[in-house]
Amino acid sequence: MERKIIITAESVCDIPKSELERLGVQTLPLHITIGENSYLDYTEIDANKLFELTRDRNTKATTAAVAVHDFENLFRSYQDQNVDILHISAANTFSACCANAISAAEAFPFVRVFNSHQICAGQALAI
Repeated sequence: MERKIIITAESVCDIPKSELERLGVQTLPLHITIGENSYLDYTEIDANKLFELTRDRNTKATTAAVAVHDFENLFRSYQDQNVDILHISAANTFSACCANAISAAEAFPFVRVFNSHQICAGQALAI
């Protein structure tokens, strides 16, 4: 039986949800912190809400990389499904996501991590 190829990425790839669904790409959300609150990108906050919450020029948003255990949980969910995973990651010079994905992938021989050397639209083009 042929193995299916699954493509995964972080939410920073900025591909619209409808296109992700059409392509069958699964994303892991980065954490976005604004003031005292933290949100999961694409899940709990979208661009409109981000702009609304940071309208005041003194309010800044920060991001946190996807954690190793989040990558491990995703990869583990495919462990017995006869698939290979190609994870297309944000540039390792921009985020710790790529290093975290590589670290998680060490336990899963069916996962390969590709450093896109891009973020946002550049990463999306690699997908």
